[in-house]
Amino acid sequence: MVRIFLKWLVILSIGSLSAQIVPIDSIQGYRDSSPYVNQTVTTVGVVTATVQDWTRYIRGFFIQDAEAPWHGIYVYTGNLVINLERGDSVKVTGRVTEYYGLTEISPSSASDVVVLKKGARIPRPLKISAQEVNTEPYEGVLIRVDSVTVTNSNLGNYQFEIIDPQGNTTIVQNCAGFTYSPRVGDFIPSIVGVDYYSYGAFKIVPRRNEDLVFSGDGTGYFYFENNIIATSEEKEVILQAEASAPVNISKIKIVIPPMFQITGDIVLGGPAFSQATWSLTNDTLLVENAKIAPDTSGFVQFTKIYAPSQPGVYSFEIYSFADSNFSKNPDSPKLNVVSIVGGGTASLIPNIVPLNIPEQISITFSNNFGTLRKIKVILPSNVYDWNGNLTFAGTGFQSTIHSIMGDTITLDSVAIDSLRSGQIILNNFSFKEEGLFQLTILTGTADSLAPIQDSPKIFVASSDSTIKLKYFHIDETKNFLAGQTVLIKGVVSGVIGDRTYIQDSTGGIIAYRAPSLAENTIVKLQGQFGEYRNSSQLYSAQLIASYGSGYVDTTVITTPPSETHEGTLVKIENLLPPPGITYFIPDSALTFRDSLNNPYRIYVASTSDLAYKPIPQGKMDIVGCVYQFDSYYNIQPRRTKDITAKGNGTGYFALNPAYTYYNQQKNIDLLINSPYAPIKNLEIYFTGASIDTFYLIGSGFENPVIDSFYKDSVTTYIKISGTINLTADTISFIGLMPNDSVESITFNVKTSVDSAGFLAPILTPPTLYVAHPIAYVRQNGEDGFTPAFLNQTFSVVGIVTAPPRVFSTERTSMYIQDATGGINVYYSSTYIDFNVGELVRVKGTILQYNGLTEISPTLSTDLVRLGSGFAAEPLKLEEGRTLNENLEGLLITVQGTVANKPYASGSGKAFTIYNGMAPIDVYVYNTTGIDLSSVDAGSVYKITGVVGQYDATTPYTSGYQLLPRFQEDIELVTPASPIGEIALNLTPKVFSPYLGEALTIEVSVPAGTVYNLKIYNSAGRLIKTLASAKNTPAVFQWRGVDEKENLMPAGLYILLLEYTKPDGINGRIQKAIILSRPK
Repeated sequence: MVRIFLKWLVILSIGSLSAQIVPIDSIQGYRDSSPYVNQTVTTVGVVTATVQDWTRYIRGFFIQDAEAPWHGIYVYTGNLVINLERGDSVKVTGRVTEYYGLTEISPSSASDVVVLKKGARIPRPLKISAQEVNTEPYEGVLIRVDSVTVTNSNLGNYQFEIIDPQGNTTIVQNCAGFTYSPRVGDFIPSIVGVDYYSYGAFKIVPRRNEDLVFSGDGTGYFYFENNIIATSEEKEVILQAEASAPVNISKIKIVIPPMFQITGDIVLGGPAFSQATWSLTNDTLLVENAKIAPDTSGFVQFTKIYAPSQPGVYSFEIYSFADSNFSKNPDSPKLNVVSIVGGGTASLIPNIVPLNIPEQISITFSNNFGTLRKIKVILPSNVYDWNGNLTFAGTGFQSTIHSIMGDTITLDSVAIDSLRSGQIILNNFSFKEEGLFQLTILTGTADSLAPIQDSPKIFVASSDSTIKLKYFHIDETKNFLAGQTVLIKGVVSGVIGDRTYIQDSTGGIIAYRAPSLAENTIVKLQGQFGEYRNSSQLYSAQLIASYGSGYVDTTVITTPPSETHEGTLVKIENLLPPPGITYFIPDSALTFRDSLNNPYRIYVASTSDLAYKPIPQGKMDIVGCVYQFDSYYNIQPRRTKDITAKGNGTGYFALNPAYTYYNQQKNIDLLINSPYAPIKNLEIYFTGASIDTFYLIGSGFENPVIDSFYKDSVTTYIKISGTINLTADTISFIGLMPNDSVESITFNVKTSVDSAGFLAPILTPPTLYVAHPIAYVRQNGEDGFTPAFLNQTFSVVGIVTAPPRVFSTERTSMYIQDATGGINVYYSSTYIDFNVGELVRVKGTILQYNGLTEISPTLSTDLVRLGSGFAAEPLKLEEGRTLNENLEGLLITVQGTVANKPYASGSGKAFTIYNGMAPIDVYVYNTTGIDLSSVDAGSVYKITGVVGQYDATTPYTSGYQLLPRFQEDIELVTPASPIGEIALNLTPKVFSPYLGEALTIEVSVPAGTVYNLKIYNSAGRLIKTLASAKNTPAVFQWRGVDEKENLMPAGLYILLLEYTKPDGINGRIQKAIILSRPK
């Protein structure tokens, strides 16, 4: 019942409820003290007692949002002037307090109380016992206690005590100035009032004389089921009649306002009116022989009543008779007469459309009160293209006549009401500008129109349906987009804990708990937009597409960040840390200041490698992503490399190469870059490897002094001073040999910018990773197909040749390769994004899945990005060579003839090409997004991809596949552009299918030329038709077979090209072909 009551208790204006509404029972909290104490809330309810009801003690009003315990509350207004009536539906914003145990809301100004509707149904008083009056659930609720007796007539402060039939007592307080003077022993059939708490006690506080019921005359609870009717509308109206006290009402009079006309029948219904009769005299309806009792109710049905043309709230006075005479009921039921001019609602589907793309835009009209007879739609000027084509749908537009003049569509003879809706469908409608636009909708009668309260808006996105990120930081557009599913496109600028930062050239946004994405990757995401603590975020994001590497533009800011910077990567120069703070405290904001004393909140996440790291001495530059938390804008560094020290501890240090192999000596360069201040002192220490010696390279080592140099089989320590000014220099470690037991070697570096200064550690010491060559770990055992090191753990380093998103966005499967070989990396726990060309160190177990050799990490930390590596050039597969175990995991390219059109297979599509005579199976995963629609049998393609294997049975000797990654991996081979004449080129002049070779034929023709290409044997018999009625230049291959794929014998064959030029001239070219067979 509570929900049903809420549905029609408060008729709310959607436009006026922008704040988040907290229900009254949530504020009360189902406990003695509100959980919202000292918080500002907004709630709605119906006024049960007004400020004007009280003459003493109480300085506020009471509201309820349901007829149930916990659903009432006191609103303290103090000196504010707020005029309300019982039955006003209001929205209240104020601070929640517990005033000596009384839960109350205190608005700060009169504008914090907004009347949403007049004449709402007042909640019926809850019948409870005197004992229940004294309990927390009924505080603020309108209540009623029946059959009570006064036991103490003066408790002080205008209070007296009553007892109910069960022997429970409670207090009644006269705050309204009612005229009754209590006497001990007085019997009161019923007392109505709000449950109030003061001076340590609950009490009933009646609102008026009528709340103390001594006679049934004038009692009763009367209300209209639906008390809203449109102006000049003829409608059914039902008045409900109930008892409000333990009395029997036998007669009622209903005074109908003279502006209303009864145009239909009057029907009495319900048990209370089963024997009743009625008569209508002038404007008064008399109902006699009624039996309205506590357990018996009834209703009066006006089958048709015609509303006045003037909007307003109209009271129907009720007089009831129970004991001796008719008395007026204090709460007359009301009908709200609302104007249909400007009434109804309009909605748009879709409400987000792409730029310059014709769409069908549907405007749906609905209306709950009255009948709309005319509508005007005014389109936004100068931003759209449309030829005026429209269609109508819905019963409300069955007889509609329309006209279009400029930007205005006028609809006459419409009939939109509670049962009939209508749609206008604008066909082939497109927008020429991006942004948020509003359609102006006017509705009403044939003679009078006014704008509806909320005319619909439409957002125009980019042509690919993505929304530029700046729009999520403009109040009007972000409010419109809130809660909607949106598409965005941008570059990943940072991944920090649950936050993934995406930015484009216009702004940035946070994708909360997005799929795992790699920094500097261009992505398209779909998710729901919303705000959390004022931070613009994308929730439930899904990866729609990934476009490889991109560039993130870092903005240098000289003042604290603002809304325009949210979600973007920024840089602040020459910052000083807060005094007394020596390390980065995780999950807290530290205030750094620039040279102008501007504050910058630097927030280090606990997941960052900066957590608990020492803060560098002196000035520093900080790079980080901006996010908002309430009114604060925080800058979140992603890693230690985002902090650039300019004092002691300065410098960037990197190793080249960043990895080495076990059991192998290698020269490793330590690259020094210190652009802000030359390094004057340097200390280097590492363990886990031996070196032969080291060299100092670069002009910065002008006159170095080796203060200390120690090395053994495990440890190296070097300290350098003297006349050095290191800015872009190198230390080369000669013959570095890692120890067998180490997986990585950290080069601990300390620097000083003062010759006699204090050495401080750099924030990001470089790490040298130790690995095995890929060819070594994936070598096969004696059978030639099973990995020799199956189920053993190794580390490898390689360049990403096929990123994970090619195969799945739910788990991590990718291919890497080094100078020795390639291998599949498979991590099933989660998806981690990588880009082609990234250098990756992988630690994992060697496994085999359907013949494919894999290295499988245990933890996400077993996958380490080392930066960019060498460009992996695809291996060109020799003609006639098939895919095999030696090629598995490598990036290769092959050119050949397509044997069949691609067909659906599993999670992708498959087809075969011939590399000379050798068939190559090609498999394209659906997740690649590669379009194969133009790939046809007989065409010659150059295909690049990694070599995989899927063999369902042992031994795993087959199932090798070429796996393209991107659209550019599928390349149609075409001849040189035609120069106006027919050209026919053959490569090679002599070929042997027996050696796996194929003949490549290039046909160049001018535009509009139609040709046939056929092969005959020396006897003139047709062997193979390569092209028929083709009209574009093309490349073909002949593998020495006929139409039935039979291999032809060695000998002389004739290639015949027959053509017809655009001018109608026919011609032919023939060339001899030698098909050979080796002896």
